[in-house]
Amino acid sequence: MAQAQQATSIEWLLEGFKYELAATAKPKTVDYYHGHARRFLLWAQGTDITDIRLITKRDIQAFFHHLMESNETAIGGNGSSRQIKRTDRTRWPYYRSLRRFFSWAMSDGFVDHNPMDGIVLRCPADAPVEPYRP
Repeated sequence: MAQAQQATSIEWLLEGFKYELAATAKPKTVDYYHGHARRFLLWAQGTDITDIRLITKRDIQAFFHHLMESNETAIGGNGSSRQIKRTDRTRWPYYRSLRRFFSWAMSDGFVDHNPMDGIVLRCPADAPVEPYRP
């Protein structure tokens, strides 16, 4: 029984995901994917989801909605603060990271289905580059 609990513990899974990434990716890439997956799973725990097998497509869509609707304040080094403006680009890093996390979890047998199936986001267009003006 203890092994079954350990196998679905969110912290244990995140650690395994990080080790898997570290074997094939650069440290910044590991931090990128691991950090976004961690934030989603912490949000999920706040909604009383404690087992990765219970996460559904609807939960991920609710998280994406939360990202777009929540207000976050960025605090500068000098104590100043500003509200972070949400755009379509806000969801993209989380989408990529969660696709990779759930694909890993499925390939290693921790989940029976990938809750990211059916969720399709297109890569947002790059911001236009302003030409140089003298």
